[in-house]
Amino acid sequence: MMTHPLKGLVAVIAASIGLTGCGSLFGDDSGGGSGGGGTLDAIYDAQVIQSLDLFRTYNRVGQTPVDQMPEAGFATYSGVVGFSHDTAPTSVADYDIMSDVTLRAEFGTNGADGTMTGTMENFNTVDDVEMNGMLTLTEGQITGSTLTANAIGSFSDGTDAAIWDLEVTANFVGAGGASIIGTANGTITNGGSVTSTVFGDLVADTN
Repeated sequence: MMTHPLKGLVAVIAASIGLTGCGSLFGDDSGGGSGGGGTLDAIYDAQVIQSLDLFRTYNRVGQTPVDQMPEAGFATYSGVVGFSHDTAPTSVADYDIMSDVTLRAEFGTNGADGTMTGTMENFNTVDDVEMNGMLTLTEGQITGSTLTANAIGSFSDGTDAAIWDLEVTANFVGAGGASIIGTANGTITNGGSVTSTVFGDLVADTN
């Protein structure tokens, strides 16, 4: 049976802000418990399956040549991010947290850099805990066929919040930048008293 280091992180954050259980920080654990077949468990499983499907489709596809990237206009992408606490994941079996990701690219004209906005939301953990909150992409920049951005947000309980601060680095892959594959790595902190590292794998394709 896998051990999941997120449990320790949740417990430490909860203790640091005086909570009696992790549910009040990350949402009501109403899905029936880990492995219990509850709604949240099913959502987490569906996100993992989506991650597998997208990586199988795009992981072997080369980075989009710069001269094949769109020269203007918009594109929207949707997919998932799988997160692992403290250690970079080597497979989907390492993911402690899954989230949906939605991105909107505005491509630059005449060779200019483009921009990217988006969100990560619908966070669910392998422990069947729903995390109430979302991350917003900021400073998203498209240079050639590479994307860089920050993803910042919080998961709160009243005035207390676990704050996420991630750096997103990704490549466009496939014909015309059809998909995006990359990483979303950073920290989770609670008012500066607790800081932990989180590593994420991101994959999304055009709608």
